[in-house]
Amino acid sequence: MRKVDISTVFYEYRGRYYEYRSAGSGWVTIVVSGEQVSDCFPDAIEQSSDADDAWVKLPLQVIGDRRTRTVRAVWNGLPVFIDDRIETGVDRGDVVVRFDGLHPVESPHPDFQGNQRDGWWGIVDSNELHSIDVEWDSSGGLQ
Repeated sequence: MRKVDISTVFYEYRGRYYEYRSAGSGWVTIVVSGEQVSDCFPDAIEQSSDADDAWVKLPLQVIGDRRTRTVRAVWNGLPVFIDDRIETGVDRGDVVVRFDGLHPVESPHPDFQGNQRDGWWGIVDSNELHSIDVEWDSSGGLQ
């Protein structure tokens, strides 16, 4: 399987952008590499230096900017967003895609799950994706 980018958000802290992990009221958690945790984040509220899942929790007031990466592709003739990457288990390396279009009443493909209200999604082999397009959007700061 080829590794493809996924749609996600990045937060700027001290001049560098880090991938979003989770957020709450007044804080954001970013993904970091294990060796960075102890030295580079003096504003950290909480942190984990686990080699497989290193992260840092920061107060929102120290975040400078937010950038959104949206990744679109075509799978089996359908326009899709690349939403997530499967990191473990039998589907490791596959990606989660969401149908990029008006929400039809029925699934646009037999392998998709979901519904008309929440949208349609499926787990697919990244090698089956074509016409991959990456778009960036910057918020110019947090609202």
